[in-house]
Amino acid sequence: MTTSRGFVNMPQTIFDRADNTDLDISDEMEEVRELLYELIKTNFSSGVMVEHLAKIYKESYETRGLGPLLPDNWLDHIRVAEEFEVVNRGPIAMVYTRQRDAPPFIIEPPCNSLNITKGLASPKAKETARIRLTDRELAQQ
Repeated sequence: MTTSRGFVNMPQTIFDRADNTDLDISDEMEEVRELLYELIKTNFSSGVMVEHLAKIYKESYETRGLGPLLPDNWLDHIRVAEEFEVVNRGPIAMVYTRQRDAPPFIIEPPCNSLNITKGLASPKAKETARIRLTDRELAQQ
């Protein structure tokens, strides 16, 4: 049985593209990133299409002279910046912001549902059954 080697040199798709762009740390690009971050955070909390974001940036900052011009390769620089996440879904590219200074999400294991305790039910016991709180629950009160 022979294997075909015809697929070894297949062209890359947009999904296989490697991030070969270095993060531009110039003051101008840093200001662009900060303005884009604030724009997305305040107006598009659930993400925004790339084309619409560029249009809104140009209307809000470039035409009013409030920010630097948006460079042609701005999306490449946003892709490698840690505060942004760019997601391609077919022909649509969406930009999302990652949370800054957010505490890590802690997943607690589920409690054992089989660990059921029964309070005393004798007629002599006049005390009501006490619920035992964990240290965490006590701290939350």
